[in-house]
Amino acid sequence: FYATRDTQLAAVVDGVLDTLSNAGANLIEVEFAGVAELNDAVGFPIVLYEVLREIAGYIDHHGGGLTVPDVVAQVAGGFEIDMLASQLGDDAIPAAVYRQALTEGRPKLIAAYETYFSANALVAMVVPTTPLPARPIGDDETVALNGEQVPTFPTYIRNTDPPSNAGLPCLSVPAGLTADGLPVGIEFVGPPGADGSILGLGRAYQAAREPIPGPDLKRRNKNVGEQDNSRAKNPSPHLGHRYRGA
Repeated sequence: FYATRDTQLAAVVDGVLDTLSNAGANLIEVEFAGVAELNDAVGFPIVLYEVLREIAGYIDHHGGGLTVPDVVAQVAGGFEIDMLASQLGDDAIPAAVYRQALTEGRPKLIAAYETYFSANALVAMVVPTTPLPARPIGDDETVALNGEQVPTFPTYIRNTDPPSNAGLPCLSVPAGLTADGLPVGIEFVGPPGADGSILGLGRAYQAAREPIPGPDLKRRNKNVGEQDNSRAKNPSPHLGHRYRGA
């Protein structure tokens, strides 16, 4: 969860850890071996099998004249649209793979988290919400992280996907701004059923930290204008929000 963090983001997150420690939290560093592999067997098989079926159910209930392919065609982001479109054809997740992820893979992931919390006497995990701050739209396929190009979508969900698939209580709160003025989040993750404790931890952290300044809109608008001028000459084929991962 802390490996390969953006350097500006790391400085903000380290400040959060100092704030928590100064407020009386006992912070310990404990490796969570194997969680990525356990999550790989759960996340995409369940999400991809369910998502278009849920969209179809929503359309059927609310109407509107759209079809599932209509919705998929309007998704912004090359990776995301390709991923969803793959579920409309022969590459769709088979029902047997979905059932295995749901009945075997997910219980293993949940059990691993339960063991991690209990064996180390942890009240919560504290992790960066994302390993890097927002990047400009156009970095749809890959994104720069400490000088290396990495897959955009999997990188941004790296820290939030495993506890979400395990159904754990998670709370992301503002942590501060990078030197470039981009927001950073910190996430508190608790064991199953610890919703109240996680909410209380988030509230205590927000009371202990210094106020976070608002964004420098003049600088932001200047940067956005420069990016818009660049994209007018080299337009991106995908639509979306101004920045990813915020």
